[in-house]
Amino acid sequence: HASLARRLLGLRDAFGMRLGEVSAALAGQAFDIWGFEVLAPLLAGGEVRLSAPDAVGDVERLLPGLASADSLHAVPALMREVVRRVRETRGTLPRLRRAFVGGDAVPADLLDEMLAAFPAADVRVLYGPTEATIVCASTLATAEARPAWQAVGRPLPGARLYVLDPSGNVLPQGIPGEL
Repeated sequence: HASLARRLLGLRDAFGMRLGEVSAALAGQAFDIWGFEVLAPLLAGGEVRLSAPDAVGDVERLLPGLASADSLHAVPALMREVVRRVRETRGTLPRLRRAFVGGDAVPADLLDEMLAAFPAADVRVLYGPTEATIVCASTLATAEARPAWQAVGRPLPGARLYVLDPSGNVLPQGIPGEL
């Protein structure tokens, strides 16, 4: 429990979650990211809007509930559908301050689309449930930082990332290896 508590407090602080904010929770309780979507906002004094499991697969039903969200996380396939629907309707998610995507490889074109669809939001790629409790790294997607989008990102508070050679030795920064 200590690892989970440290990670959630670190995520809350790293992403500036605040009292009174609303976060959308799309993941099921069986997934580790559910802890991020639900528990981190609650630790900040925020509100969490749980989505019905059958609504998550139906973006038409899901989108109205997202209009009041300050934070949103989705896997790339679902995020692509949310972005597509927002752009088709020329709608916006007016309160969205943070849009997180992760849990699978995130194509650069999806990040381009997210930046266009959510111009007032920080768009972040999350990485690392295999290596850590929930996530261990984050990359901020901006037009200026586009070449670095495919990077794992920077470690989140309380996490350390080590790149190792085949023998398990730590490599210097910038040298390719295994995380």
